[in-house]
Amino acid sequence: MQTNNKTLYAIRDNEERSLLILWNFIVILSSLIGDSIILIATIKYKAIKLHKLVLTVMQHMAVCDLLQTVFNVFPGTLAIISDRWVFGELLCHVQDNVGWVCNLVTVLLTCAMTTLKLIIVIYPLRTSAWSTRRG
Repeated sequence: MQTNNKTLYAIRDNEERSLLILWNFIVILSSLIGDSIILIATIKYKAIKLHKLVLTVMQHMAVCDLLQTVFNVFPGTLAIISDRWVFGELLCHVQDNVGWVCNLVTVLLTCAMTTLKLIIVIYPLRTSAWSTRRG
């Protein structure tokens, strides 16, 4: 069965195609800028003052989001623009697997962050030792 972007993304006309391309560019820009700011602010400048474990989970979520943008959204946008897949079969499989892994890891990291925040609220004195160095 032959598929193209019109059947794959259910694009009916050029206006929908243009709108989807614009939306993907907005997603790419906001992801690259937002996640880069989070990573630079937390790693280089230490500007975000949160619990150390919550901050680490947030950094990992930003990295997963960047991977999702680079391996899924960007190639998908270029495929919509060119109206065919231009990256070959290998990147097609890589894109699919990276998408599944990043989605799963993001869900698990979101659950971990929620659980950490709950534990920090319930046991504030016990969790203060988690973020300080001993010795």
